[in-house]
Amino acid sequence: MNASPAIPPVDSTRDILLTRIFDAPRKLVWDAMTRPKQMAKWYGPKGFSARVENHELKAGASWTIIMIGPDGTEYPSKGVYLEVTPMDRIVSTDEFGDDFQMDGTELPDGMSVVMDFEDAPGTSGERTRLTIRIIHPTADDRQKHRDMGVVGGWDSSFLCLDEFLAEQMGRATDKTPGLLTVATPSETEIVLRRPFRAPTELVFRAFTTAENLRRWWGCDQLKVTECSVDFREGGSYRVTMADPQGNTYTCFGDYKEIVDNERIVQTFVFDSPEARDHPALETITFEQYGDICVLNNHIAYDSQETRDAQLASGMPDGVTTSFNKLDVVLAGWKA
Repeated sequence: MNASPAIPPVDSTRDILLTRIFDAPRKLVWDAMTRPKQMAKWYGPKGFSARVENHELKAGASWTIIMIGPDGTEYPSKGVYLEVTPMDRIVSTDEFGDDFQMDGTELPDGMSVVMDFEDAPGTSGERTRLTIRIIHPTADDRQKHRDMGVVGGWDSSFLCLDEFLAEQMGRATDKTPGLLTVATPSETEIVLRRPFRAPTELVFRAFTTAENLRRWWGCDQLKVTECSVDFREGGSYRVTMADPQGNTYTCFGDYKEIVDNERIVQTFVFDSPEARDHPALETITFEQYGDICVLNNHIAYDSQETRDAQLASGMPDGVTTSFNKLDVVLAGWKA
C-alpha cells in the first residue's frame, strides 16, 4: 500500500460522484481499468478510440491517455498516481493535455480522482462496485467539468467497459447487465432494452410505488422533488424534477394495463408547451433469463417529429443514468 496525501472530505459543491456496478469479478474490472492494452479497448465514450502513451501503475508515476473522437479530434489527459492499493483504490491527479483547447471553452484544472473497487453487496465477489469521485478545487471548476459532459462521457464509457467485460466473461452482450440498447424499428418508435442481474420481481417492484421510483428516477443533473404513484389500471403517476438552478420538469401518465411481473402499459407525457399534446404509449415488459431480467420498453409516438425530438433531447443518456442508479438500488435490495 502506498500512502497518499490526505483526501479532503466529500463536498457536494466541488465533487462529482459516479457509481457503477459491473457484472464481473473485481480482478477483471481492476485489470480493465489499469492494464494499458485493455484500457485502449474500451476507454472513452461510444464511437471513440483510445491510445495509452504513458502508464506505470505506482505512486509517483505519471500517466497519459489520448481519447480520439470519431472525427479524429484528440482529447489528451494526464496525471500522476498518488496512491495505488491493488484491487482496492487508486488516487491520481487529473488534468487535460497542455495544448488542448475545446472551442474556446474554459477548462477546469487542479482536479484529482479517487477510484474505489469493492465487491458488490450480496454477490459473493461475482460483481464489482466501482465508485469514482472527481474532486475539483472550486465549485466553478466542477460546473465547468459538468458542462463539458463529463457525466455522460463516463456513462458511455461504462457501457463500452460493460461490453469489454462481457467479452472477457464470454457472455452474450444482448443479455449483459448494464448495457442499454436503443433501436428505432420505425419512424415513430423507440425500443429500449436493458438487462439487470436481479429477479424480475425486484425490477418490477421498482416501478410500483412513489418511494421506489424516487430511488432511481432521473439523471444526475435532475433530482426528484415530487412523486406520486397510483399503481393500478386506471391510475396515474406524476414525477417532478429540479435542476441545480431551480428549474422544474414534470412528466406524467396513466396506467392502461398492468400484469404483475410481466408488463406495464402506460402513457408518458413531458409537461412542456411543445410536448404536452403529444403523449407516447409505453409498453414495458420483463423477461427472465436465468438470473438476468431483461427490461424492454417499446415506445410509440404520434409522429416522427415527436420521436426525433425525444432522441435529440438526450433521452437515451438520461435513461442510462437512471438505470445505473436502479442497479445500485437492486443490489441493496438483494443484499
